[in-house]
Amino acid sequence: MAMRFRAYGWHVEHVKDANDIEALDKAFADFCSRTDAPTFIIVDSHIGFGAPNKQDTAAAHGEALGAEEVRLTKRNYGWPEDAQVPRARWCAQAF
Repeated sequence: MAMRFRAYGWHVEHVKDANDIEALDKAFADFCSRTDAPTFIIVDSHIGFGAPNKQDTAAAHGEALGAEEVRLTKRNYGWPEDAQVPRARWCAQAF
């Protein structure tokens, strides 16, 4: 896919780990600074990342995790059970 978009004249960024905040920040900064071509950002990720019974499964994509899987996922992250999903650092930035 990257080669196709490069052939179209797009700038392509590839972030190999969706949980690498520094790499995501860099890709977004590169996107924001470019005016010469559109940017296509490829991000490799695991669907349902951290969900012990559903990560990388169709179930993580096609249905809700469910209360027990959410509890186990929060435990995997080291979060308290009443934790809410934090906002990403770049949400406050204007694109």
